[in-house]
Amino acid sequence: MKKLLFIILIVIPGFLFAQNKAQQDLLNGRLLLLVDGKEITVKELFNLNPATVMDAQKLDSLNTNKLYGDRGKAGAMIVITKKFAISTYEQLFSSVSDDLKAYYVNQKGDDSDVNYMINDIDITKDQTKVNKLFSISIDDIASISLSKNDVNSTVVHINIKSKK
Repeated sequence: MKKLLFIILIVIPGFLFAQNKAQQDLLNGRLLLLVDGKEITVKELFNLNPATVMDAQKLDSLNTNKLYGDRGKAGAMIVITKKFAISTYEQLFSSVSDDLKAYYVNQKGDDSDVNYMINDIDITKDQTKVNKLFSISIDDIASISLSKNDVNSTVVHINIKSKK
């Protein structure tokens, strides 16, 4: 719990003054808290397992007021979990490839046996794999190919060819 609070406060720009104000806004419930696009309470935020968090960002009140109206007048903490990111990129990739859609449905969203490649570079063991795959937009994808090693293999290779 303390670890997550530290992570959250470290992403807040402006160090001491901004951190103190953000801490006050967070603890007083003025800061809009969103996890995977859903509003949560401070208690729910502190119960969040830091190992499940892919990204956390603090948005200032100028940006959040435009997006969320009065709810965002003190700013917002936006948290993206790894599970949400994986689900998001699986939906995106499924929209490009019917074979991949069928594979994800069959695997019930478990992509642990997938070797992901972007422009023929294997990112499977890359610690930022989820971030990289989550950051791909539909406009970046030129093609997606799916292939298995052999009939007995459960390893699937997905090669994403980007337009860039």
